[in-house]
Parts: sequence; structure tokens; C-alpha cells
Amino acid sequence: MNAVKLRLRIYLLLLLLVMVIGCFGFMYFEGLSFIDSLYMNIVTMSTVGYGDIQPTTVAGKFVVIFVIVGGVVSFVGAISNATEIMIYKGEDKRHHEKINMVIGAFFSEVGTELLGFFCKFDKNIDKIRSDMIINDNWDEVMFSEIHKTITDHFFEFEFEGKDLHGIRNFLMTRREFLVRLLENPILLEHERFTRLLREVFHLAEELTARTKLDDSPISDIQHIANDMRKACVLLVHQWLDYMLYIKKHYPNLFSFSSRVNPFVADATAVVSE
Repeated sequence: MNAVKLRLRIYLLLLLLVMVIGCFGFMYFEGLSFIDSLYMNIVTMSTVGYGDIQPTTVAGKFVVIFVIVGGVVSFVGAISNATEIMIYKGEDKRHHEKINMVIGAFFSEVGTELLGFFCKFDKNIDKIRSDMIINDNWDEVMFSEIHKTITDHFFEFEFEGKDLHGIRNFLMTRREFLVRLLENPILLEHERFTRLLREVFHLAEELTARTKLDDSPISDIQHIANDMRKACVLLVHQWLDYMLYIKKHYPNLFSFSSRVNPFVADATAVVSE
């Protein structure tokens, strides 16, 4: 895509250069005014042909040859690359839609509930809870600001081994779903979400590999807490991106996701006045 944009800029620059040289060439060699030179330049480049004005000198004819060859080549090149960019944009939009469909499925099946577990374990959650109550009045600036807030927030998880049964059982039931997502080739181009899936899958592996969570030593609790922190930071940022996307494109999905916001205590899908 970037290469196509570069080629388009080059062809447009060449087209402009041909027009400038053509105009000044006709003015110098043919003694035409600027308007007549511009008119003759456009007529030549468009290969329409001449009527009332035509070159009368040898130098003027060479200018015509230059304008025809250079103008047609640069014009066709510019149109070709502009068309290619439009096609790319259409494909990119469809690709973006597919990725967000997968991300939406992830939050429906795993992400939202997993965020709920993380919020439950984070002892500092009250510092950001009110900032995470997203509503219809939020714009891109507010989403950008809350991303910075999350980056600066330290998720400090506090729990005992016995508290991990719920999140372990939840991730075990979603293991097959997570594996299918990891196998989806469309996600390879979405670096943050791919990293998020790997961290969540790693956390699931860590928890399922332990048969006796209740007797976990402090060192192991700290290790799991660190894995949670890595997954949580990526998860929250991805959740914010997803909320912004559905707010723009799918108000009904945004309404539901806002009602089940994992940062809201006692959140419910029930619509109340």
C-alpha cells in the first residue's frame, strides 16, 4: 500500500512537471500567452487534437511530442495507481471488518468475563473504575486519554491460590475456542490482538498445569500474578479499541457492551430507565 502511494505521488509530480515545462515551452517557443499555453498543453496531453491553435515552430513541435509522451505516461500511471489505492482501501475495509468480527467473538466468549476476573483481583481497580464507565458521549479523544490512563495504571493483583479455581475453570472451558483463534491466519496482521491471545493462552496453560492451586507458595502466586498483569494490560487496551469500533459502527453492540462493562460493579444486561 505504501509503495503504491509513493508511485502515485511520483506520477502526479511528473504530470505536474510535464504541465509546467509544456506551458513555459509553448510560451517561449510559440510566443503564446499563459492561458493559450495552458490550453494548448491540456489539449495536447488529452490527445484531443488541435483546432484554432497549433505549433508553428520546430521547437514547439518537440514540446508537443514531449507533452504527449510525458503527459500520457504520467497521467495513465497516476490513474492506475489511484485505482489500485481505491481497491486496496476496499479490501482493507473488508479485512478490518473480519478482524473486528473475530475480536468481537473473543470478547463475547472470553474477553469480557476474563476482564471481570482481573478487576476482581486488582487491588487498585477503584483508582480507574470511574474512568472506565464508557457511554455514548465518549469520542476518540476520550478513548485516547483513557488509553494513557491504563498505560500508567499498575495492576496489582492480590489473591490466594484458592481464588484461582474460578478463572482456571473458565479458561479451561474456553481452551478450544482460544486454540481456534490462534489458528486463524487473519489475525497474524493484528499484532496487539495476536500478542493478547498468546498471553491469555499462556495464562491458561499456567493455571491448568497446576493440580493443587490451594497450596501454591507465595513465589508461585507472584509468578501467576505477573502473567495476569501482562495479559490484563493488553486485554484492557484491546477492549477500549473494540468499544470505540462498535460505538462508531454498531450502536446496538455498543449499548450491550456498555451495560455489561466489566469495570462497573454489579453490571447487568437488563435495560433500565
